[in-house]
Amino acid sequence: MKNKLIPILLFAAMSFPSFGVVPAVSPEMGKTLEAVQTAIQAEQWEEAVEVLNKSKGERNALWHNTLGQIYLAQGNPQAAEKPLRTAYKLNQDELFGITLATCLVELDQQQEALELFGRFLNLSTCDQNALESYLYLAVQVNDARLVRELTRFGLMRFPASPYLREMDLQQAVQDGHASEILRATDVMLAREPLENRWWQTRASGSETQSDLQLARLEAAVLANPDDLQLRRQHLLAQLSAGHRKEAMKQAEVIIENQPNSDTALYCVQAAVMMQDYKTASQWLDGFEQTDDYRYWRVRAVVSLHGKEFGKANEALVALLKYPDPDPSLWRWAAHLAISEPAPEYAEPWLRQGLTLDSDYSTPIALDYARWLIGQDRQSEAADAINGYLENDPSDATAIALNALINPSELK
Repeated sequence: MKNKLIPILLFAAMSFPSFGVVPAVSPEMGKTLEAVQTAIQAEQWEEAVEVLNKSKGERNALWHNTLGQIYLAQGNPQAAEKPLRTAYKLNQDELFGITLATCLVELDQQQEALELFGRFLNLSTCDQNALESYLYLAVQVNDARLVRELTRFGLMRFPASPYLREMDLQQAVQDGHASEILRATDVMLAREPLENRWWQTRASGSETQSDLQLARLEAAVLANPDDLQLRRQHLLAQLSAGHRKEAMKQAEVIIENQPNSDTALYCVQAAVMMQDYKTASQWLDGFEQTDDYRYWRVRAVVSLHGKEFGKANEALVALLKYPDPDPSLWRWAAHLAISEPAPEYAEPWLRQGLTLDSDYSTPIALDYARWLIGQDRQSEAADAINGYLENDPSDATAIALNALINPSELK
């Protein structure tokens, strides 16, 4: 996967919110980075290195990290490894740890890359490329649980990602859904109208007929624009095919005509796919609240996207009344609460998710441990990590976190 998923993090210190505290950049270094970026964009690799070498000032972690990223952009991870390791040795910060991890993925140094990603990557705030690199690595080491978790979490944040869609479809096939894609996804859509993976899987199973179906429905709507049932069918077909803009146009017309709650939820799905969470929230507020699983899950997802944590909490509490609530939803909610920050919700959501995930099917125990470490509650963090390690003693992320608390156990 040469250079396909490796993020170019050259100006992370200046513009990437994905990483935590980054070193200060002097005005002179800022000009140097701009010149290096210009050279990289022109694929003038030698000039980029020359500009960096001529820069004045201390050759600190950022300098070495920039040199390594020039080589990464050039497609030469072998040359990038030494300066990136030097940068990480000088400053064991998120920026330098994740950049080194992306290089190690290219060099097939999988175990160390896993530990670095597990230690530093914040799934709620990282960029898409970093998450996809981590997912690619999980696939290479055959960690099925991590692959499933990263795919599901990634789709919540990046529903339009072709790579995540491909991975999601592969999992559906591996789970034995290939022969019954349409039937199975229709069942799931009835319960989870906001789950993009079911739309994507359904589209993959009906792609041979989708164009003809869409053409017929579009012609029918044009012939009878006042028929809301036709518009609803057209909306579902557009959503299934992943045509976000067209689906949104139909949704806007349907909403104006006060549809029932089931149809309104599909309209909300269109707004979510367009990442128009404000409109999605307004539409939800505009029709009568229904006390069922679908409504509360939609409300939770839309409220979390819109950072309306009070409404999200109300929805999450309501979801606990129904069988088998998904701990991944609480995990995602807690990540958002931590990154905003909204600390009054972070720990309750982490604890609730951990309660729901008693068999450790997701890494929410490790998220809770990270949070506890940040609160200087090392003993409680150790308990959470040890519980996870009892279930999966070879998990690289858990081992790396355990080493933060107990350096003597680092091998």
